[in-house]
Amino acid sequence: MPEKTVDNNLNELIDILTREQAVFQEYLELLNEHQRQLLRGDLDGIGPDKDRISALALEAANLEKIRRTVLSRIARGIMAESERKSIARILSVFDNPRFEGLERFKDTMLEIYRHISDQKTRNEFLIEQSITMISQTMQLIHEISNSEEAFGNIAISGGQNSQRGTYIEDDSKCANPMLAGK
Repeated sequence: MPEKTVDNNLNELIDILTREQAVFQEYLELLNEHQRQLLRGDLDGIGPDKDRISALALEAANLEKIRRTVLSRIARGIMAESERKSIARILSVFDNPRFEGLERFKDTMLEIYRHISDQKTRNEFLIEQSITMISQTMQLIHEISNSEEAFGNIAISGGQNSQRGTYIEDDSKCANPMLAGK
């Protein structure tokens, strides 16, 4: 593969990786914000970001498709077609200082992927905890409302005990001789 074509493909690959890194970094920031909202109990704050997350996912898929095309062009020039075309494989073939930058990109992207995966796991856990807490609260409310229906509020319902204390007002009916006549 001529040096000029390698340089062009390399520049295009670096550009794509830079854009992918920015997309995934923004995605990670949105996940971090979602975690803060979940911890504050602000579930309404999560909704508006869904459109941005969808747009980022679409952009990431498009960039990945372009990156695979560029990697295929580079791979065709340096290795057999049947070999796996990955950045790591291409980097292993070249001993060029420019490819060291790609190695750092690869490591950075893998680190961002790991952070995204970890953050998604934490957010899913927080959502599951929230759902469990809501379910338990709803069950408690249901139990309380059922117990009020079963037993009623005696003071409000006018049951037998609603007359308690009325005998003290009428001294002649007072059962306690110490209070009678006072």
